[in-house]
Amino acid sequence: MKGSFVIQFNDTIIDKFKEKFIDKEYPKLILLSNHLKEKPRVLPIGKLNTVVFPKTVNLFFYNERTKKLYKTNRDEILELVNKLEPWDELDAVIFDESLEWVIMLNHEDLIFTLGV
Repeated sequence: MKGSFVIQFNDTIIDKFKEKFIDKEYPKLILLSNHLKEKPRVLPIGKLNTVVFPKTVNLFFYNERTKKLYKTNRDEILELVNKLEPWDELDAVIFDESLEWVIMLNHEDLIFTLGV
């Protein structure tokens, strides 16, 4: 990920995200996408280019596998996803500071969206 790695406030930002979108059973099934409070819209990852991001800059990209949070933009996210090889596994969460929407990418090549 080319975006800036966010060291400060990582836990605070993720905790706020979890409070808004994630149910109380987490981490029973490990991944955040398994614990959404609401039923998401589900799309194949190949449709990510067609998803209208409510905002295109100053986005948070949280890689669940590495537990790293980045501040980035839509173009960098699309570039990363488009370069994935079939054997690459990505579990990531995309949102902004408003916490009004979320786009989740998972290792099964699916996209989960709320508020988008």
